[in-house]
This record gives sequence, structure tokens and C-alpha cells, in this order.
Amino acid sequence: MSEVEFVQKVQSNLVVKVEVIYTAKGSPTNEVRGTFYRTDAASQILLQNGKPTELPFIVSVHLTDQLQEKLLANPNFTVVQRRW
Repeated sequence: MSEVEFVQKVQSNLVVKVEVIYTAKGSPTNEVRGTFYRTDAASQILLQNGKPTELPFIVSVHLTDQLQEKLLANPNFTVVQRRW
């Protein structure tokens, strides 16, 4: 998944679970992983056995203040800090 695709999914409220791994200070990007809802061509969430289908993702992104605020609003948001 690209950074652009990730941001689009966040803005569309399709990200279900999200974990941000903060990397070394000075690094322009952070690793983000989690799951998002799978959608059809009309952007409708696909169901399997009556439940939304989730797909995993891993992406390296530049966390802007706006994106970070949106992620923090997700109840399934987790922060992982790597110790250097």
C-alpha cells in the first residue's frame, strides 16, 4: 500500500486497527501497520458471513499533524516506540 492509498483509507474511515511504530529521531517516516476494510468498486465495505472483511497492511508514512490527529481518534490505535 502506498502512503497516498493509506491516507485515503484513513480519510474514508476504512482503517480498522492501526499501530504506529515510531522510528529513530530525525527519520522522516514511520512504519504503520494494521487492518482496513475491504471495499468493492463502489467503495462499499464487503461482508463475509455477515461481518466486514479486513485486510492487513504495512506502510511507511510521513505523519503530518493532521494525519496523526485522525489516527489518534481511532479507538483501535496503538503506539509502539522503538528504543534506540
